[in-house]
Amino acid sequence: MKKLIISLVLLPIVVSCGERKKNEYKNEQQEIVNKEETGAILASGDYSSLLGDYTCGMDIAEVAKILEVPASNLSIPKYATPEKCMFELKGYGEDALGGVTIIGWAPSKNSKADNKNEINTYLKNQRKLTSAVTMGMGIVLADTKDCYLAFQPAHGRIIIINEHYDNMFLLYYGTNRTLKSRTVEQQKELQEKMTVLANYLLKKHRK
Repeated sequence: MKKLIISLVLLPIVVSCGERKKNEYKNEQQEIVNKEETGAILASGDYSSLLGDYTCGMDIAEVAKILEVPASNLSIPKYATPEKCMFELKGYGEDALGGVTIIGWAPSKNSKADNKNEINTYLKNQRKLTSAVTMGMGIVLADTKDCYLAFQPAHGRIIIINEHYDNMFLLYYGTNRTLKSRTVEQQKELQEKMTVLANYLLKKHRK
């Protein structure tokens, strides 16, 4: 009887906690939807080391871990520069001369106004143009919830956009149209890996 009384007392508390967590999750999801519908982003973190004066500073071991590929499949081309991360990646197709896939990422000059317009255009197209969604040209909030990731699969790249900065940040990985032997499945897989990388860079540089 004593155990029954305790259970009856605790039951409303458990149910209440469950409902509260459910409501918190629902509110969080609605907040994300509202941002995506209006193009509004909350106050941004400090990304000056990513969207400002960027220095790569990433080695093969770090990139291999993020992309979940063997370190032996990565190498740094001779023409790489400190301001731009560039890696040769085996296993995802070769170009016409037999060279392996080149992946890279760096800031690209833009303006705050243009960045905001880009975000709003992507969001508008995503809501209204079925063809854009079908082609994979979508936009999502990054994991940090204060930047957007825009996808351009036809060009083999992902763009980090933050309306509080003058630069955008481009990550490119090529396409299966220009790289022979890269399959559609490998193209999709590499886009997913580069999406993970984009979120990693935002978390790493956010202050």
